[in-house]
Amino acid sequence: MKKHFLTLLLAALLLSGCASDPEAGKSSSIYLTSMDTVMQLTAYGRGRDAALAEAQAEIQRLDALLSTGSAHSEVSQLNAQGSLVLSQDTGDLFQEALTLAQDTDGLFDITVYPVVKLWGFYDKTYHVPTEAELTSAMALVGYQQVGYNGETKTATLGQGQSIDLGGIGKGYTSQRVTDILKTAGIQSAMVSLGGNVQCLGTKPDGTQWTGGVEDPWNASDYYTSDTMLTSPINISDMALVTSGDYQR
Repeated sequence: MKKHFLTLLLAALLLSGCASDPEAGKSSSIYLTSMDTVMQLTAYGRGRDAALAEAQAEIQRLDALLSTGSAHSEVSQLNAQGSLVLSQDTGDLFQEALTLAQDTDGLFDITVYPVVKLWGFYDKTYHVPTEAELTSAMALVGYQQVGYNGETKTATLGQGQSIDLGGIGKGYTSQRVTDILKTAGIQSAMVSLGGNVQCLGTKPDGTQWTGGVEDPWNASDYYTSDTMLTSPINISDMALVTSGDYQR
């Protein structure tokens, strides 16, 4: 999504606990557009710039594999050919997506792509589909027609089907980025991939990160569950993820 559904409120950092390492309280941030959204990565401490560069490269690598907007991505090639041997990352995501489809009785279904395309968000040809168009596209939806051979990593689609891994891809990417930062020795970081925000550790002063879910009808207020926030959402070493139907 091009706009954030979830706004992370970063409080001012108290750096008195970081006196032993002058780099511990220093931060670097990078911004990029990938996976059809604006992303922000912020990391604290020694080695942060190199770690962020590696994280950015990983995001771009995964986007090149998964993007439906690129004819060269594995997802687009699978959609065009109906069968394809996938890489490790795409194969893992594909298999997990099928598991989620089975576990939710199809409430999560990557084969819904033909229906989503009707609104024209992918190619900017905006259009409200007719009932006939929806009925025709819905005939192509059904994870039961999709197959995956874990040994050969071969994915197959039913006749006329196409998929989009966007519903699972950003969460996978967020975890990969967080793992990269951890491996680089970063203990405090915030990864914001649109509606997916993942926080590594705590802030450098030891307090938790502070977040809020934006009210779709009033950007100055924030929601939690079904009630207005009376206190902030405090998180550490976890992700806070939202999705909405009011941006598009």
